[in-house]
Amino acid sequence: MSNYSTPLISIITVSYNAVATIEQTVLSVINQDFEDFEYIIVDGGSTDETVEIIKKYQDRISLWVSEPDRGIYDAMNKGIRYAKGEFLYFIGADDILIDNFVLKKVSCFLTSKYNVYYGNVIFKKMNLLYDGEFNSFKIVTR
Repeated sequence: MSNYSTPLISIITVSYNAVATIEQTVLSVINQDFEDFEYIIVDGGSTDETVEIIKKYQDRISLWVSEPDRGIYDAMNKGIRYAKGEFLYFIGADDILIDNFVLKKVSCFLTSKYNVYYGNVIFKKMNLLYDGEFNSFKIVTR
């Protein structure tokens, strides 16, 4: 439940046959030391054990669905339609949040629904920071 000082964040994971990685993703989200978020998983009708892993944690997932879709962007748009939060965050079924405090740390910076917020990605296996400093050229094409 959100309040004035901390906006509700909708975290959306889309998946398809992600049995090898989705459990780590789910755990990195549901173990956050922060309460003002909902977690939505949109699965494209996986034929492996992905759905069984989702079911294992369904009591801590706000909403999940597993049904055929027309690809990743269709699945993302489904997630947006289900979302109730003031802010959306997409996390891939093979990604994890850096620690259990990241949502608490960033929530205080979410001051306007008219801003675009971003964060860098760390490739742990390569110890590589991806993307670097943000600038207007990264979101604007000419």
